[in-house]
Amino acid sequence: MLENLNNYFYPTSLKEALKNLKEPNSRPIAGGTALTLIKDSSTQALVDLSGLNLSYINDTKKEFQIGALTSSYEIAFHALLPQSLKDCARKIGDVPLIHAVTIGGNISDIYPWSDYPCVLLALGASITVYNIETGKPENFTADEYFEKFRKTKPGLVTEIKIPKSVKNSSDYYQKYTYTIVEKSQANLATYFEWNDQKEITKATVVVSAVTKFPQRVKSVEKMITGQKITPDLVEKYQKEISSSIEAIPNFKTSREYRKEIIGVYLKRALEKCQQEVQ
Repeated sequence: MLENLNNYFYPTSLKEALKNLKEPNSRPIAGGTALTLIKDSSTQALVDLSGLNLSYINDTKKEFQIGALTSSYEIAFHALLPQSLKDCARKIGDVPLIHAVTIGGNISDIYPWSDYPCVLLALGASITVYNIETGKPENFTADEYFEKFRKTKPGLVTEIKIPKSVKNSSDYYQKYTYTIVEKSQANLATYFEWNDQKEITKATVVVSAVTKFPQRVKSVEKMITGQKITPDLVEKYQKEISSSIEAIPNFKTSREYRKEIIGVYLKRALEKCQQEVQ
C-alpha cells in the first residue's frame, strides 16, 4: 500500500502544506482512515495536516464554520449544530472511528459509502478549497463541489460552512448498515422549510451509498415543494424516490431492497417534519 513512501512532511502553515502537496505523488493525511483504502502503491509523500489548526467549530450569527480537521466526535456532541449533521457524525462508526474520521477527510476522498457528503448537500453547506497549484482559496456550494469531484479532486479542503436553519425547518439523516463499523449501504438526508400555511416552501432530498455519487433527488423535491404533508402524499413521495434511484450493485443487499429502504427513510423524514409543523 505505502511501500514507495519516502517522505513525511509536518507543515506548520497552510502555505507550507500547499508547497509540500506539490511534491510528486503526495497526498494529505488528516485522520488517516482513508489510507487503509488505497489500493495502489504510487504514494511517495504524506503531508500531515495536524499542525495547521484546522480543528474548530465557530458559531457565528448566520452560520457554523467547521475546520476540515474537526473530528466526528467533536461534531456529534456539539450542542448547537444541526441534528442531522450530529446524527451523521455519531453514526460514522464505532468510538475509535468517531474520534479518527474528520469531516474534511471524509469529503476529500469520496467513496459511495462516504457519510458527510449526503448531509452537507441537504443542509446547503459551502466548502472552502485551496487550489494546490495557485495557492488561492475557492469557495464552492456543496452542489458545485461534489459535481466537480466527479471529474477531478478540487484541492485541499480547509473549511465547511453550514448555514443556520430558519425557525420553521426540519432536518433528518439516516443510514443503513448491518453493524456500526460497516460501510453504509444507503444514506438519506433531508431538509424542509414551511410557511404559516404549513406548506413546504423548500425541500432538499439527498441520497448516497445506494448511488455512486451523492445526489439530490430533484423529482421528489419538486413534488414536495408547495404541498402540505399528508399521509397520501407521503406514500406517493415514497414510491417516487424508490422508483427514481438508479442503484449501484452491492453484494450484501439487492438494489430493490436498498431502494425500498430509502423510501422508508423518506417516509420517516416527512413524518418527523409533519410532527414539527403541527
